[in-house]
Amino acid sequence: MEFDWDAIDQAIYGMTPEQYKAYFQQMQSRKLSRIDSIAKKGTFDKTAYDLAQRNINIVQQIC
Repeated sequence: MEFDWDAIDQAIYGMTPEQYKAYFQQMQSRKLSRIDSIAKKGTFDKTAYDLAQRNINIVQQIC
């Protein structure tokens, strides 16, 4: 997966705190959806699935 970091930086720097929070929550939701779709295919074992979810949820708690 490739990212356009310049576009991401420009988008983030122009945001209010409320907009950034909404942006971050959308990003987190997309990541969790991707993890769920991979898990539904049966390509994740339970431990890997749990660790991936915890990693995303811990970042939310920190921010």
